[in-house]
Amino acid sequence: MGSMNRAVVACLLFSFLATRPVGAQLRESAGPWKAGGWKQYITFEVQETAGIDRQQEPVEVGVRLPDRNIRLVRWGDAPEEIVSQVVEAQFDGAAYKMRVVFPATVPARATVLYRVYYGQPDAPAASYSTSLKVSQETRVGWAVENEHYKADAGLRSIKGQDEDSGQIQALTLNCCGVTLLRSGGGRMHWAPNFRRTGAPSYRTIGNWEPVQSVERVQGPVVCESRRSGFHAEYPEIKLDAVYRFFAFVPYFRFRSEMLMSEALDLFLLRNDEMTMDAFFTHVAWPGKTAGAPVQSATLEEREKTLEKQPIPADAPWICFYNGDKGYGYGSVRLHFDNRNTGGKPSPLYHPYTKISDGAGGGRYWNRRLIDEHDTRVPAGSRYVEDNAYVVFRLRAGPPAQALGEFLEWEKKLRKPLQTELQGSKAWTARQKAAKK
Repeated sequence: MGSMNRAVVACLLFSFLATRPVGAQLRESAGPWKAGGWKQYITFEVQETAGIDRQQEPVEVGVRLPDRNIRLVRWGDAPEEIVSQVVEAQFDGAAYKMRVVFPATVPARATVLYRVYYGQPDAPAASYSTSLKVSQETRVGWAVENEHYKADAGLRSIKGQDEDSGQIQALTLNCCGVTLLRSGGGRMHWAPNFRRTGAPSYRTIGNWEPVQSVERVQGPVVCESRRSGFHAEYPEIKLDAVYRFFAFVPYFRFRSEMLMSEALDLFLLRNDEMTMDAFFTHVAWPGKTAGAPVQSATLEEREKTLEKQPIPADAPWICFYNGDKGYGYGSVRLHFDNRNTGGKPSPLYHPYTKISDGAGGGRYWNRRLIDEHDTRVPAGSRYVEDNAYVVFRLRAGPPAQALGEFLEWEKKLRKPLQTELQGSKAWTARQKAAKK
């Protein structure tokens, strides 16, 4: 990094720190750093590149260290120990390969140093508390809550039969006390779902029972649920599903994969489906091209617009909002990949994003991959997506301004904080290039 760039970063960081109240700690802080016997460390540079101040955003780094007991420190004139979590640790015979997640606060266009201290295997394990809490645990299901929402993915009973799929059945927006629950007792997060040719109805990941394999991780920074297997009535479709819930931020992530282990004929195949009661007044989606105006319509009159020009299947985001009460909920579609195991396109039929009417005046969005048409789907076909679901408050003004909070989160999610380990090959090469 050249001297001018270092000066700019230093100026930005000083300005950011100067605006914090004297003696105030970051929300993710566990207190001033007290090194004691902690002498060994590695340093990560965490860089903001999108021009937006970041606060408590989750960052994941991979480390290889001789022991699992670590402390994470935000370095500077007044170092602070930061809440962190070892999500995974595997011993390779000489050291532990670990995934470490922590919330980072970085000013726009700045770089902040975070140190991972180690070398004290006998020290007490770190214990942190945040707003991220878990309740209602069963083998698969649970409820996860932070300061922004409560996601209920717990067990439910239908006609005396337990259903423990681990899929979200209700989401409470803590900002306004609204619970987005589908009428009739179904699950809110209703996809992926599928219907074979000739079947009287479709089946969904929401009624996946039993779930063949489940792994969960919970801690103060992130709670993860990983499920895999197949729906009892669709053994040809291998399912993988991952939820990630974080402290501090108003979103959660969901990644799903459907892999066809055998060929089958499908009449319907959907993903990214959120089914909700009548809590919203409008739907919004992006314009056709980058920079085009945000599109918006009332849910009652949406068909006038969408019949002429449906929302594409690969639209980068979609959201519902209540223009009277000032809240919203949306999907930021981060990854959409329908390539099969050979790298070729998997079958689609009339793919688009549909807005539908639900029971009791409710509404739902869904991404249609095969839209009610008998379609042969060969073995090896695969459908993958990774979405972030965001709760937000509206601002004053027309749709582009009213959705400002949501659109800022979309930008942050598409341009996450960048990390680089000091001393790594990439870091060393960059330093050499900067000196030329």
